[in-house]
Amino acid sequence: MTLEVKPEDMEVPLAVSIPKLARLTGVSEGTLYLRANEGALPGCRRIGKRWVIHLETFNDFLKTGMGE
Repeated sequence: MTLEVKPEDMEVPLAVSIPKLARLTGVSEGTLYLRANEGALPGCRRIGKRWVIHLETFNDFLKTGMGE
């Protein structure tokens, strides 16, 4: 049995969780949660009990350094 990967499965998600963002960036979860709770994590929103980060906004922050 082989795993079939379809093109629609390879789409970049609109937003990710803080643990996923930590894995993608190498920034610790603790640092990301701290910044989220301070309101200083670009693209970050709380939905229920979870934080989600809009990747395009976060990537723009990384590219331009806005907010520094």
